[in-house]
Amino acid sequence: MIKEEFYYLLSRIGPKMIREDTTMRVSISAKQRLCIGLRFLASGGSYKSLSFLFRVSCSSASQIVREVCTLLIDELKEYVK
Repeated sequence: MIKEEFYYLLSRIGPKMIREDTTMRVSISAKQRLCIGLRFLASGGSYKSLSFLFRVSCSSASQIVREVCTLLIDELKEYVK
């Protein structure tokens, strides 16, 4: 995937993935969330490998993958059959 395609996807679904920081933790950015979701779709790897690669928990990785897939389907209906 070229950089322009990545940023196109980020512009389409990024605003719906933004989370706020709390006093206990810094949120995972929309850019990193999209990276996690796309990496899973491209590689088919495990959540464990994603959590190690992106330094997030396994539960966060699985939740992010579900969220990214749902948003991609909702936002890009004209491309998904």
